[in-house]
Amino acid sequence: MRVTSCEWKIEKYKFEIRKSWHKHKVKEKTKKILVIGSSGLVGSNLLHLSPLYPFTILPSFHSFFPDEYKESGLKFDITDLVSVLKGLKESAPNSVVNASCLTVADCEREPRKAYKVQLDGVRVLARACKEFDVRLIHLSSDMVYSGNKGAPYTLDDVPDPISVYGKTKWEGERALQEVQGDYVIVRSAIVLGRGRFRKTGFLDWMVERAQKDEELPLYVDQWRSPIVVDDLVEVIFKLASSSFCGVLLAGGEEGINRVEMGKRLLVAMGKPHDIIRPVSVDSIESGVSLQKDLRFG
Repeated sequence: MRVTSCEWKIEKYKFEIRKSWHKHKVKEKTKKILVIGSSGLVGSNLLHLSPLYPFTILPSFHSFFPDEYKESGLKFDITDLVSVLKGLKESAPNSVVNASCLTVADCEREPRKAYKVQLDGVRVLARACKEFDVRLIHLSSDMVYSGNKGAPYTLDDVPDPISVYGKTKWEGERALQEVQGDYVIVRSAIVLGRGRFRKTGFLDWMVERAQKDEELPLYVDQWRSPIVVDDLVEVIFKLASSSFCGVLLAGGEEGINRVEMGKRLLVAMGKPHDIIRPVSVDSIESGVSLQKDLRFG
């Protein structure tokens, strides 16, 4: 199954998707969704956009608690089965969204921690959700692929990750499938949007540098199928109401490189393109294995 993103626009440095049926806040909240990793890009936008959907969001955090949730936010350690079982019993959600993850760089620096969170933690969460008959929506990544195919990826392609981040994401997927509960794995392309609690992600990095008129070194030979965070949030909410079980790809309809992403942002900000410095993947020394072509087909 493939989900595509709507045409994306930028207004006041934010990617917004306008939909006529989102004109009014939803009054009746019929189901509860527990969000693991609510401080991140996707998790924080699930909270921010939840008034548009008929769900009550139960936010949980681990190491970073936003000020407004220091009293009400739940704390979860997904690597601790007893803690997760207790949390699910007390919060009684209909669905759980696992948006927790380490950064790509942190995974390379601390591979043991990466495996603990993104493999062991997913297995624990899957077992707990199955125990309470709770639907689990797990966010994975296009980085489960090597980028060496030379053509857009589909679900027919077997993952062949080359980074610690990608390997732990792929093994987490397999662990989740082995538990055989009510689950959906969303392999998301790079997500474009602004963090609601702190700066996080590629877009925030570009905006911060562009506002200061600082140079933007962007890969000219790394291709992705970016998805707007608003669209990914909508996919997640729809999955919370569906019976679909399995794996899907979530990405934009077009494959573009990072230079093009930067140009579109700068146009929206009224900034000149000359602060972009196109670079090739091979020209940068990095401690992370970089994929060149992760487009979805």
